[in-house]
This record gives sequence, C-alpha cells and structure tokens, in this order.
Amino acid sequence: MADDIPLNVSRDPTEGPALKSTGGRTVKRAMVQDARRLNLLPLEALPHLWEVLGPLLSNELSRERFHKIAGPFCEKHRVQMGDLIPGIAAVRTLLRAAAKEDLSIGEFVDDMEVCGIDVPVGRVIAEGYPKAIVMIRSELSMAALMDHGAVLQHVDWRLDQLRSCSRIKNVNAPVPTLTFHYREGDEDRRLSLQVIGPVLKSLRGILDELLADSDDERAEAESAAGGGDSSSGQNP
Repeated sequence: MADDIPLNVSRDPTEGPALKSTGGRTVKRAMVQDARRLNLLPLEALPHLWEVLGPLLSNELSRERFHKIAGPFCEKHRVQMGDLIPGIAAVRTLLRAAAKEDLSIGEFVDDMEVCGIDVPVGRVIAEGYPKAIVMIRSELSMAALMDHGAVLQHVDWRLDQLRSCSRIKNVNAPVPTLTFHYREGDEDRRLSLQVIGPVLKSLRGILDELLADSDDERAEAESAAGGGDSSSGQNP
C-alpha cells in the first residue's frame, strides 16, 4: 500500500518547511500540523510511544491497522485517537523519508525541531530512530531487489533415500531435496529440487566464497567507520 494513507486531519494545502528528510523539498503544512499533535500527549504516555509507532512503520498498512494498534494505547493512557493517529502518521512518513535519504539521527532531530515537535516528544522518537531506520531500510532494500526480479527468502531441506524404482533396483542412495522459497512481485512462490552430491559440494564452495566476500566488505566498512569522527553519530 502507499505511504500517504489519508489519516491526517489538518487541511492546510499550503507548502510548509523544507526538510532534510525529503531531500530539501518542502512538505505540506498540514503534515507539520499533524506531527505537532504528538505534543498534546501526556508526559506519562511518551515512554510508550514506540509501542504504537514501531509496529506501524511497515509499508504494509491500512487505516484499520492504525486503529487496531493505537486503540489499546489510547485507552490505557487516556489519549484522544484524533490526536494520536494523525501525529503518528506524520512522523511515520518522516521516518520512512529519512530512511530513504539515509539521514543521520542529528539531521532527523533538526527536522523535528523545524516541524515544531517539542523536545520531550523528539527525544523519545530519537531514541528509537536507529533501530527504526535499520528496519525501514531493510524493507526498502528488499523492495528494490523485487523491482527487478524474484528474491530468494529462505531454503528448506529434506533428506530422503532412493531405494528402488522402475529404472533401477537396490540403489539405497541418499537424495537431498532443497525447497527454495522466493518472492516474485506480490506472490510468494517455491521451487523444490532434488540435488545430487557433486552439485551440493559445488553449492558449498559457492556459498563459502560469497560469505568470505561479504565478511571482507563488512570488515572494510567497519574499519572505515572507525576511522571517522567519533562524535559524528552522537545525538546533539
């Protein structure tokens, strides 16, 4: 489903501030007004804000899901649904935009200040920002792969034994079966293949080489990150 689910209650059609989350483009003033509704939450409810915001970050979303997750929170903390839902929807949109732009936590905090989100609310959102960005970027990366073909999601295996058949008797040979679960477009599919021994050994060699390359790239990235400014990732 699309990210811009019409859950806002503000109707101001004019352009608002330019944000780093949107690549320097302006956002509608209505979205900024919706984001500020989180400022109306009672202080005792703020530590639990990610109980609602976290499960709603996925692109697979609907108005019904919003209400299902937000309802218990509103009842527990005596919060008006009309204040919470638009605010959550606006911040969720900003978070997904920030993940796309690969914004640092400091840059996102700047955007929240520009939008007029109060410090106590912004502090709670910033605490969950790193984990949220990893989750959203993982989803976006998977979507980018699926834009151009099928993506292998997981593999199951089973070991059988070929005893006898119409072609040959008394074989008693092990027969591994691999089932590849993959997603193509909007469909989940699977393909089961019986694999002979030489091919299994070839697969092991391929996987060892791919994993070694992945480990080398990870080590290079960690080394580069360690050589940078140690203060760059701190929350201002």
